[in-house]
Amino acid sequence: MLGIGGLEVLRPLNFCWVVVLKLIKIKYVITGLLLFSSLQSAISAEEYGHVVVPETSHNFGVVKQGDVISYTFVIRNTDVVPLNIERFELSQLGMTARATPMIAAGAEGKITLKWDTRNVTGKVTGKGILYFDDPVQKPVVLVLSGAVKPPIEFVPARIVYLSLFKGESAAQTVTIINNDESRPLEITRIERRGEHFVAELHTPRSGDVHNIVLKIPSDTAPGRYLEALEIHTDDPTRSPLMIGVNILVKENLYTFPQILEFNTMHGSQVTGQVTQSLLVKKREGQFEINRVTSTIPLLAIEREPDGKSGTFRIDVSIDSTQLKPGTTSGILRIETDDSEFPEVVVPVRVELR
Repeated sequence: MLGIGGLEVLRPLNFCWVVVLKLIKIKYVITGLLLFSSLQSAISAEEYGHVVVPETSHNFGVVKQGDVISYTFVIRNTDVVPLNIERFELSQLGMTARATPMIAAGAEGKITLKWDTRNVTGKVTGKGILYFDDPVQKPVVLVLSGAVKPPIEFVPARIVYLSLFKGESAAQTVTIINNDESRPLEITRIERRGEHFVAELHTPRSGDVHNIVLKIPSDTAPGRYLEALEIHTDDPTRSPLMIGVNILVKENLYTFPQILEFNTMHGSQVTGQVTQSLLVKKREGQFEINRVTSTIPLLAIEREPDGKSGTFRIDVSIDSTQLKPGTTSGILRIETDDSEFPEVVVPVRVELR
């Protein structure tokens, strides 16, 4: 509070100035006309030519999957002629738009975006792009964003990827969270769809939270395995639930990727050489590549570095102009000085349509 003669000046929040005038024991209160809300709106407004949009985005926070989000945006036409809306483009499935078809000169129009969230989960963003019949007027982009929680949530994900070397073991925990407050969820049993992992069920909070620990035993043979865990619950409308379990057990000397594919190369669009790269790596120590050959004669092969290394890069190229339409399959044979892995074979597949 500041005293200025017979005036007391108060400085409350929101940039409102209140001046109290004391005269003959009568208090006159004068409130500043510039309110913070109006100031904030003017600052945040975006201009698109003759269109002013006070707010172009809205965050709806956290909602349940299946909720319908609805928000209305305001558009001001500052031109001296009416502005007609030509069309709307929406970026997400389940979004709809309703708009004032014509915004009069100097008037405001309203655009309502609705979003049925039954088909989305996690952090989401949806856009509505508004086009006008005036070619000079650039489109207006309106954004809805937020987070959508499904009735049953898998943390960190519904698909697990486990990569390890031969002789190692690995484990990962998937937490199943029941977000439906109206009905508890109990797991009655779990069944493996595969033989290269084991699963353990732990329930720290009955009806709400279940932890499933997926383990890869150390005696698992090298290879790639696509398996799954089937989860049965006491809710027949949601059972069974599935967790994908992708396992890669690598040899001490391995390639990445494990298969070279030259996929769907259209002869009318592809000219010259097309190249794929392959890494050959050893878990520990160094080795040397003596020779690289292929059963497909049209392949050109280059490798680096020379001499010994723990990692090599092999570039495999093919001249598509020399290929006939169809599929060609073969192998890439990598010969090394490593006594445990004197030869590494990589499948190669070439498809030209």
